[in-house]
Amino acid sequence: MFGGPYKVLMSALYDKWPNQAQQTFLKRRYLERMKHARRLSSVSRGGTTSGRFIVGAASLAPTLTAAGAVSNSGVAFWLKIVGIGLGALVAIATAMLVAIRASGTWAIYHDLRVELETLGWRAQSGGGEMSWKTFTTGVSKAVNKAANRYSTDVVRDATAHPGAA
Repeated sequence: MFGGPYKVLMSALYDKWPNQAQQTFLKRRYLERMKHARRLSSVSRGGTTSGRFIVGAASLAPTLTAAGAVSNSGVAFWLKIVGIGLGALVAIATAMLVAIRASGTWAIYHDLRVELETLGWRAQSGGGEMSWKTFTTGVSKAVNKAANRYSTDVVRDATAHPGAA
């Protein structure tokens, strides 16, 4: 019925809560939020890692530009062009990372995914017999916690003016 990394977990939760309304919640609210958090965590982390790698190339740009500064032909000319291109790429990558606050975003979605998965595994494991109400409340709390964290960590920082206290 389910594919991907959540097949075993979702099958167990469907068996635990067979009611149609419960299964609709599991599929549309719980599973979709886990998938969404997983995807955004992966994309944000990839963007952050790539951006940091590009920014790390900033140390090469001045060296390449200086090496190519003495000539307008041959290898030295192409070193100058590559140096200028790297400099522009670094400026764009830095601005993008600052604008979207990618480094904080991936951690928020990673934590949400882990919290939702943990809640699901705890619910299906039979230890303590988690009630439906406890499960849905836990899902809502995890999502609200992530939304609040996103608001404070990402949105507030992105809209703050430099130098403002």
